[in-house]
Amino acid sequence: MYYKTKLSVSVFDSISGSWTVPTSVGWDALSLSNGTTERPLLTGPCYAYSCFYWKVHGQNKLLKLDIDRMDLSTMDLPPGHEDHVVVIVAVIVETGELGILGMFTWT
Repeated sequence: MYYKTKLSVSVFDSISGSWTVPTSVGWDALSLSNGTTERPLLTGPCYAYSCFYWKVHGQNKLLKLDIDRMDLSTMDLPPGHEDHVVVIVAVIVETGELGILGMFTWT
């Protein structure tokens, strides 16, 4: 659930037929608040190593949801990703080395 002040995630377990208790975190806690009432724009998601990733527009950051831990966090990107005017499409991939991510972007 994508709110103005926070992001909340629940997962449905088809075996038990129930939802998990939601994981919720505020945009401020993720350092993604832009000082307005607008929520950040996100591109994605992409999936790698049991995590979902979204590119945060206007910032050098990825939003990360770790499915195993039900934890939301951010990751810094190399400089220059915040300056693109055109919508950035990012693809996160597994590199073959455990835990190492690759990222393809284009505008």
